[in-house]
Amino acid sequence: MYHDLTYGHKGNAPFAFLEAAGQVTGLPPAHQLHFLLWSDPNTRDSENNPGNGLFSWAPDQEISPDSDGCWKLPPSTLSYSRAQGLSFRFHVVALPASQRPCLEDVYEIGEKDKDLRAHQLTACGLTFLDHVKITTKRL
Repeated sequence: MYHDLTYGHKGNAPFAFLEAAGQVTGLPPAHQLHFLLWSDPNTRDSENNPGNGLFSWAPDQEISPDSDGCWKLPPSTLSYSRAQGLSFRFHVVALPASQRPCLEDVYEIGEKDKDLRAHQLTACGLTFLDHVKITTKRL
């Protein structure tokens, strides 16, 4: 998996921007590709807050591979403004299309209770395919 990390501003706020690309082979039929972001609780952001050790998911950003299994996500903000200093794991995951409602339910619960954990995600049939560690520079 390829990734590129750049730094800049969105409005007046400082952000890290992530672009990622890769290739997946052997994806079972009727599966969707998504990405999850996990923040390392052993690292601290620019305001000295630790990573939460939980997973975040962007429901509107499904990965769409081409006929060769190649995919690319355009540059987008990595987490929140001032998250610089945290380390992340960017995971590519496969999800049976029929299980998307399960993942949506887990996501809604997680947003309310801040509790997106791996065992909840795999209970929805989600399979972790690959990940890359992303270390950001503190402001």
